Amino acid sequence: MNCRYGVSVVVLLLAAFYSAFSLRAQSLAKLQSTNFVRSAGLRIEPGLSYTWGTAADSFFKDYAGVLGGTRREFDTPISGTLRISRHIDEHQSAGIVVGFLRSTLRENYNYIPTRMSPALAPAQNITQNINLETIPLMLCYDLYPVDRQFTSYVGAAAGIGFSHLRWFEDITSSANPGARSKGLRFDDWLYHIVLEARTGVSLGFDGSVESAFRSGLRFECSYRFIPVRGQFMENVAKSFAAQPPASLSESYTIDVGGVSVHVGIMIVLRHTERPRRTP
Repeated sequence: MNCRYGVSVVVLLLAAFYSAFSLRAQSLAKLQSTNFVRSAGLRIEPGLSYTWGTAADSFFKDYAGVLGGTRREFDTPISGTLRISRHIDEHQSAGIVVGFLRSTLRENYNYIPTRMSPALAPAQNITQNINLETIPLMLCYDLYPVDRQFTSYVGAAAGIGFSHLRWFEDITSSANPGARSKGLRFDDWLYHIVLEARTGVSLGFDGSVESAFRSGLRFECSYRFIPVRGQFMENVAKSFAAQPPASLSESYTIDVGGVSVHVGIMIVLRHTERPRRTP
């Protein structure tokens, strides 16, 4: 992933921690002065996200150097997440996160032997279709040091992910010696770890502070580490009549994580009661 994305995430996380903890004492004093008690609530947070920085350096090195492809990254369009958590207290929550990400690579190009070193096949037109779908399932923890209408928070999550990668090469037929044939190169499910660090702000809609129902918007920036690893080019190597590089039979890692920007809604359900007065 580009270094500037990593630096941006670190700066955002540090700023969020500083802002959150510097206001914690003020928030606690405010809560002690109120005359009502709120029990732990349930947070339901669906949202959409956009990701930059999907990394697969070794994969694209051979994709370009051996197959003649021109792309250097996957397209990762808008993905979805659903977070359901329960408040431990007014400042902490824990729960689960499930999401769905789709990374694609589609391009058409001409394989030109004179531009390749070494040349492993005659000139042919190639259309690549790679579709990588990932379902992360994580346990999450979030800290809300300040209980306000506009609440900043920081959080982390860890779990397991399930990915399905399907790769089909459509290659025009050729009578020239060594010509490659089209075919399905990879079609399998893989599992892997998923790690996430995030910071954001919840913008609550106007309403009574004693209400059992709260809603609002959520804006968030996160970094995810989702390493999908497999022998993606093993069948590609078998499609060459000439001897291809040995690296095609090895495992590659595609990190479909990176820096993400999230936008979603927040729904909080909780029970509120006034404390009993002692006689």
